[in-house]
Amino acid sequence: MDISTDEEVWDKNAVCAFFGGKKPLHPATLYRGIIDGRYPKPFHPSPGTSRWLPAECRSARDALVAERSRQGAASAPLSKTKARGD
Repeated sequence: MDISTDEEVWDKNAVCAFFGGKKPLHPATLYRGIIDGRYPKPFHPSPGTSRWLPAECRSARDALVAERSRQGAASAPLSKTKARGD
């Protein structure tokens, strides 16, 4: 029987590495971020097993980057032209 799926799933270590890069997140940081809504919630294919969909992790990362960009634009100083009202 073939049980292949359209998309792989990631375990906790893969998700921590995805969000942390060269220095993976600590699992406690991941779970705090899940509670705060920064990272996607896992699903549980069996008791004691947590897995994440890569597409949901990518979407969460994209949202974090977009938020950072919005915050950066909001805190950018006005140019001299705009400050004088020209």
